[in-house]
Amino acid sequence: MHLTSSDLVHWENLGEAVYPDTPLDSHGAYSGSAKAISAKAIGDKDKLFLMYMGNVRDENWVRHSYQVGAWMDEEGKVTKLETPLINSPEHVTEHFRE
Repeated sequence: MHLTSSDLVHWENLGEAVYPDTPLDSHGAYSGSAKAISAKAIGDKDKLFLMYMGNVRDENWVRHSYQVGAWMDEEGKVTKLETPLINSPEHVTEHFRE
């Protein structure tokens, strides 16, 4: 769900922003957070950098989790990174989260 607010009391629902539609999140785009990045820092327009958990099930229905990154522009268009920010560590359960 994508919400905006100018006063942190009244909120407007803008609908879904991140869909599970890539090889890194095909079975779920879970909780995450965002950071505003200024145009000066990236040599472009102001954007949000989104970080969330993507979940994938393999042919044996085993879950693999990834920390996924994406950019959201001022119009709300989301462009996902093609490689994970963090792969699921091998020494933890399949329920790895941020």
